[in-house]
Amino acid sequence: MTGLIGWATRLIKRIFLSAAVVFALLVMSRAESAPGAEDAGAFWALMEKVERLRHQSQHRAAMAILEKARQEYPDREFEIDQDLALCHAQLGEYEKSMEIWKKGHAKGLFYGLIPVFDWLNPFHELPQFQSLVDRDRDLRDDATRVAKMRYQTILPAGYGGARKYPLFIVLHAGADSIEGAKRYWKSRVLSRDYVVAFLQSFRHVGSRTYTWQAQDPEARVGIRTLYNEIRQEVPVDTGRVLIGGMSAGGMMSLDVVFQNVIPVSGFVVICPVVPADFEADMADEIRKRGVGGVVITGEKDWGLSSQKEMIDAFAKAGVRHRLTVIPGMGHEIPDDFGDRLDAALGELETATLPVTNEAPLPGDISGAAADEKDFVARWKVASQNVLSGPGQEYLNNVFFREFFGKYSAHVNDCTQQTGERMTSDLRVAVELGASGQVLAVKVRPQSKASTCFADLVKRDTFSKPPSDHFWIPAEVRFTKP
Repeated sequence: MTGLIGWATRLIKRIFLSAAVVFALLVMSRAESAPGAEDAGAFWALMEKVERLRHQSQHRAAMAILEKARQEYPDREFEIDQDLALCHAQLGEYEKSMEIWKKGHAKGLFYGLIPVFDWLNPFHELPQFQSLVDRDRDLRDDATRVAKMRYQTILPAGYGGARKYPLFIVLHAGADSIEGAKRYWKSRVLSRDYVVAFLQSFRHVGSRTYTWQAQDPEARVGIRTLYNEIRQEVPVDTGRVLIGGMSAGGMMSLDVVFQNVIPVSGFVVICPVVPADFEADMADEIRKRGVGGVVITGEKDWGLSSQKEMIDAFAKAGVRHRLTVIPGMGHEIPDDFGDRLDAALGELETATLPVTNEAPLPGDISGAAADEKDFVARWKVASQNVLSGPGQEYLNNVFFREFFGKYSAHVNDCTQQTGERMTSDLRVAVELGASGQVLAVKVRPQSKASTCFADLVKRDTFSKPPSDHFWIPAEVRFTKP
């Protein structure tokens, strides 16, 4: 299932916070179809094949399929262009990627060229890129100003009669849409028992992709309004309303729960971005309302540390919950998600979720003491690695320059996202892979802002270190105002 959202899930490592605040027009859209909807299944099967080829570094083969698809699916120009540009970028053919975007811009298409996205890093030094970013942003802002928040409902098998039905509300991931979410939010129990409502944000990323923004009052009002419209459209059992989403959709789902936007009884979220304004007392509030939830995430998900903090708060407050950390999985949809969703629905419906996890989880989810011990051990290893020789040379001549070239932007971003300023000096231990990719980040002291900082560093890449699994230390000192 990882290919289903491939490119989109890599984009949502950072929630798009810079969209203009606009009023969202709200419409019901039960029968709205994406371009080429009659061939949607065949098209997305083809795109999954493209994704697999790209993961196998067979970019030329993937591009051949995409070029042929232009003739077969003329209404899918945006999706095809998006993947073609990515293929060219992965081959280092940056000028060809930019030519695709330039032609698309002339037709009014835009592609989510938001500079913070990792895959765009190589373009930053190219002279044409900033003008493309500016044009893409202008088109995106124009589209967002007139966009309408939408929903589609899918009725359960055998729907009819006088009975009321449980409702499951799905919020799509970042850089996704209703069409994308419908491809993986499906299961035997969901299709048999639930009215499923797919909601789509008004905040564009690309021409046909959208995201949710943190602490967004317009989205909260929109979700509440559409929920009321759905209740008028279908007979909803208001005591059995669940909500769920992936990544940014998980963040917005949690926001709905914590802010009591609509009366939900439970939630299922996959690799959620934890809302920046989450406080431990919110866990106590949802316990009082009888809300329970299931969090499914990956051992390698870049948001795992903040998810751990939230789960710890659930356990302390006595919130019914279950956390599943899937070994080896990153920020993605698990292959067996349908089965996991059915299991979650069963536990939520029967109120059998525990208030604490029944077995130890990777990283000792609830063990603050063990986490502190781990940080001390990693910091010690990192410090020893740079005492002399290649490690010291790498720290002084390479890592220091690259790390501190990025940290100020991360600090500013985290201040904006969390509302907290980092005033205490930070100690950061970073684990690098053989090619310079960040494998893990440990930071002290821990706070919302420093945890956000660690999550952003996890998205960075650095020059090749002296060895694989190389721990390196960094200290960030703040001057008090």
